[in-house]
Amino acid sequence: APHLDTVIDGDVIYDFILTVIKIHRRQKKITHVCFSGLVNVCHAPKLSATTITPLHLVEYLAPLHAEAPVVEAWCMAATNICLRFPIHIKSFCDLGAVEMLERLLMLF
Repeated sequence: APHLDTVIDGDVIYDFILTVIKIHRRQKKITHVCFSGLVNVCHAPKLSATTITPLHLVEYLAPLHAEAPVVEAWCMAATNICLRFPIHIKSFCDLGAVEMLERLLMLF
């Protein structure tokens, strides 16, 4: 049986999930599942820092900012991305993600 490292291509899965979010960005259940999936994709062996797009992640959260499960899943995905690729911490900060999350999480 092939080893998981050779089977799972994190870049492809990440791109697929972002495409689904883009198409269904106002559907809270689909977006919640996708952000939850990103939490796990962050651990995929073949996920490169250049594939991650903090700008898209911040933009895709905006339409569903009032949905607590979506915000929580997004927060976990963003945290895992920053843990795996610290280079993106500055991008999330520059995009105002920290302030946005502080405001959103205080609402719930």
